[in-house]
Amino acid sequence: MLERLLSLPVAGNSAQPSGIESAVTMLAATIVRSAQDSAIHSVFTWLADDQRDARYRAALLLGAEVALLGAIPPGTVARRTADPPASELPCPTCPGGRAGPGGSYAFQRPGDPTTVAGRGRGGGRSVRLSREPATLSKLATGGDDMATRVTRVLERVGCPGKPGEAAPVPPLSAEQQKRYDAGQEVYKNICQGCHQPDGRGQDRLAPSLVDSPLALAPAEVTTRILMNGKEGSIGLMPPIGSAISDEQIASVLTYVRREWGQTGTPVDPGTVASVRALTKDRSRPWTDAELSALLEKQKQ
Repeated sequence: MLERLLSLPVAGNSAQPSGIESAVTMLAATIVRSAQDSAIHSVFTWLADDQRDARYRAALLLGAEVALLGAIPPGTVARRTADPPASELPCPTCPGGRAGPGGSYAFQRPGDPTTVAGRGRGGGRSVRLSREPATLSKLATGGDDMATRVTRVLERVGCPGKPGEAAPVPPLSAEQQKRYDAGQEVYKNICQGCHQPDGRGQDRLAPSLVDSPLALAPAEVTTRILMNGKEGSIGLMPPIGSAISDEQIASVLTYVRREWGQTGTPVDPGTVASVRALTKDRSRPWTDAELSALLEKQKQ
């Protein structure tokens, strides 16, 4: 969708962004927030392309700033600058109140980066990629305003080899890359509903897979969770081993362990087959204690 929009002619010469430019910004922001490695690299490559219309490049850059720096999205007018007076607050036990059903705060708080008022300097989030966005890094070496803005964006982008980051990760082989691509489809169809497109899960439903010790554990441990499920403090992971093949499990684990800037090792179907044979008689989910014991055994 975004690539299709970028192929359209820029409408008019107004200093105000057109509807297409605003759409480009919001789609770019959505992609960068998604933490999906290949899609973010595409956005950064289009942004750095000096053959592309300057207004579209500006729209792409603003999208990255919205996602990573908390910049104000196009079309935003009103902003809340303070909490409402106490007289306007719902009682603590009303639905949506602080202690009522739903349990969430009923009003936006100033300074919260998820609110309009809190956006701007100090807001936003960071993202980690599997490799340096080289084209964007090159753009940051210029002396113009765009280079300055790109530099601020890159401060929120981590990657192997960047100062303070881990050493470069061995690239996937052709076979592993094919498995990763297939795993992305498995993830979308089976896992994404709970763990979300960015892998960060949902409160009280599914844990984050990003920087998860279990998601990045030795494959013999992580495979057991998919095979038999897991019970714990955040939701219940159902067993899916009987529903998908060894190849599919290896694929989706390879995807999870290398997506969102993660640097875990790929998983081989042979490893999955071995775990399946070892756990064929198990009929209940794994517990945190059992998995911790397995991890300790792996270290010995």
